[in-house]
Amino acid sequence: MKSSFQINRTVSFLLGAAFCAPLQIWGQADYMPPMSGWPAAIQTAWQTQGEYYSPQGLGAWLISTGATNYGLVILPGGLLTLPNQSYGGWNGTTRYQGATGPAAGTLNGKIFNVSTSTGGFVADSITGIGEARSLYVHTTTGTPYILQRVKRRSPTLGLSYSQARTIPGASGVVSYWDSATGTADLSKWQAKDNAPSVKYNYLYRGSQTVATFGTHFLHIEFLSCFNPTTGGQNRANSGIYLQNHYELQVLDNFGLSGAIDEFGAIYALRAPIVNAELPPQVTLQTYDIYLVTRSSGVFGDVAGAATVTIYANGVLVQNATSMANITPAGSTTPGPGTLYLQNHNNEVVYNNIWAVPNATEASLPYSSILSAVTAVKNPFHIHPFSRRRGLKALGFDGGYDLTGRQIRRHGSVLSIQPVVPFHPKQP
Repeated sequence: MKSSFQINRTVSFLLGAAFCAPLQIWGQADYMPPMSGWPAAIQTAWQTQGEYYSPQGLGAWLISTGATNYGLVILPGGLLTLPNQSYGGWNGTTRYQGATGPAAGTLNGKIFNVSTSTGGFVADSITGIGEARSLYVHTTTGTPYILQRVKRRSPTLGLSYSQARTIPGASGVVSYWDSATGTADLSKWQAKDNAPSVKYNYLYRGSQTVATFGTHFLHIEFLSCFNPTTGGQNRANSGIYLQNHYELQVLDNFGLSGAIDEFGAIYALRAPIVNAELPPQVTLQTYDIYLVTRSSGVFGDVAGAATVTIYANGVLVQNATSMANITPAGSTTPGPGTLYLQNHNNEVVYNNIWAVPNATEASLPYSSILSAVTAVKNPFHIHPFSRRRGLKALGFDGGYDLTGRQIRRHGSVLSIQPVVPFHPKQP
């Protein structure tokens, strides 16, 4: 379990003490769709935060840390490369963080000073209306950049159970949640932190499967709440417990370095190779997971330990990671266990959950998953409004960036290991 009362580490990490928010306790607002019900300042914050890209070879993460404050990270080369997506080019390690931030939601007339070994960047202003915004940056030596806010999605987002059945090696695939059959699918779940329920047309956090899992491949999607007024472990926190033993972290740490208690981490055991999280509420995030169950021994033994390989939003974040021990709050009962979606008091919902029993990377290579995405569906096709459900009906999907340009399909997976600190959580 994660601490419910922590210092706003997210804000202090990005902006320094001058822009720290006060301590937060449970009860802070977690914003979920529809956006029309959000306060105007929060809507502006959401429309401004996100990924920005310049074809000159520069990317930026603008992280909302309050209704009017932002953290800025400059990424030389472009954004993190996602398979079958454009706007990539970042090497996964070199990042320049802003030392100061603005006090206005639009950034107009405000300045970020971003120090680098080559002289630095200055972010002058943001222009645009709604989600279609441009970030104006120049180097301290005078080179200008215009970065457009872009909206990207995981290459495996929306790959359904019925489509997975066509993938070689995916025989025996079982669906555990689909928003189209949600009411019926509730029978596959049982109470844990709370009774199984539907919220925002998706599966609400807090329940666990009736079924237990051994070695398997798991596809799962989730939507984090948007809450710029807090940070750290209080920001869109949940957890995916594999076999009820090993917690795969769910958290809004968009723009951070990727620590051992953040998105893509095996909680308290291994930090992600790289932070592959997309901005909160812009899209659902995906995990594609290969778990090979413990083959011998007991928890604590290295010999026979379980291993896990994880792709977050299509990017490799855990590569055959050995898990000799359970993670904090994991079940100590040996053997197969349930899939448990932790309730940590934040608004997090899940969708499109399916698993292939006995599947391994050898029997079901991830390249087959990506090939299936191309073969069985067009992930950038925009359906008529009448055919959309859930967030899709609210405009959270789509294969076009916010300037109207179509997202093209190319790129490769990065595998870079940053040095990250350990932030233990309290049981």
